[in-house]
Amino acid sequence: MFTPAKLFSSAIVTQFPDKFAGMPEMPETGMGGMSDSASLNWLIWTAPLFILAGAYAVRRKVSAE
Repeated sequence: MFTPAKLFSSAIVTQFPDKFAGMPEMPETGMGGMSDSASLNWLIWTAPLFILAGAYAVRRKVSAE
């Protein structure tokens, strides 16, 4: 939805340039407060793998006895 909003806003600014002549530029603030949360994504994807591997190992050990 960011792309259509950017297209519509630029079309409005192009249509009415006199209304947006004195507007300041937006500050470069980065990606926001949640930008550092991607560092734990590996845990979300690997935890089910470890759980399944552990369940397989336990099941194999129980069936071998």
